[in-house]
Amino acid sequence: DAKGSPPLSIEDAKIIFGNLDEIVGLSETFLSALTHKLVNWSAENTIGDVFNDHAMFFKIYVMYTNGYEYGVKKILHLFETSKEAKDIADTAQKSGVKDIASLMINPIQRIPR
Repeated sequence: DAKGSPPLSIEDAKIIFGNLDEIVGLSETFLSALTHKLVNWSAENTIGDVFNDHAMFFKIYVMYTNGYEYGVKKILHLFETSKEAKDIADTAQKSGVKDIASLMINPIQRIPR
């Protein structure tokens, strides 16, 4: 990369992080619906309807998972070629982040946890 140019292209950033805002929004909406259900729980309640109401939106995870492998490879390459990126990775590792793949899979694992 030329001096002064970003280490990650806009296209790569879109592939790697493209719809994280949608995933965050869905997670927040889904959690809110589940929380509302639990706060107002009675013997007649079920949570199946919350899943049914949100099921069609879970397809947004497909876009993220399709770019996951490429994203991990691109980020690992970035760590090898950019001192700034390597420094960020080192700082994250010192803070307890095992590796980038573990960190990048979190948006997908967030709901099951």
